[in-house]
Amino acid sequence: MEEVEHLTVGDAENAASAVLALVLQYPDFPKTFKATNKTVRWNTTCDDSTSIGIFPLQGARYIKKYVSGNYTAQFPYQIIFRSSPTTNKTSIDAQTVLDKLAEWMEGAGVEFKDVHMQLEAISRTSVVCPVYQDTKQVGYGVSMQLKYFYKK
Repeated sequence: MEEVEHLTVGDAENAASAVLALVLQYPDFPKTFKATNKTVRWNTTCDDSTSIGIFPLQGARYIKKYVSGNYTAQFPYQIIFRSSPTTNKTSIDAQTVLDKLAEWMEGAGVEFKDVHMQLEAISRTSVVCPVYQDTKQVGYGVSMQLKYFYKK
């Protein structure tokens, strides 16, 4: 069995910043939510307001490395949309926001800070489902994967 080689910190950070920038570009958030660096966060969500958190998952790895130094890699992550639905309809609406965001990301292009990185695919690896709940808020999550090619 082939041994898995995990992404270096630098490669993972490049992929992570591209995902964050892409979420901030989504054009169809509801009018009640403004996507900013305060409401769309890395590794956290807001405790008391509607927000989005992007969380890296285990499994960031090199899929294939070439003698030339080129490689293909994957970066799995989860997006959580945290809100305060008060009715069944607003709960469904919150899930729909996340589902539509994920669908849009699958078809969108992404710009990497490193010009050698080229997007191959963004895909959902789960359906939208509840991942968090307290007395005031619910968090819905979707797992996704970014796959890219690095050309020297």
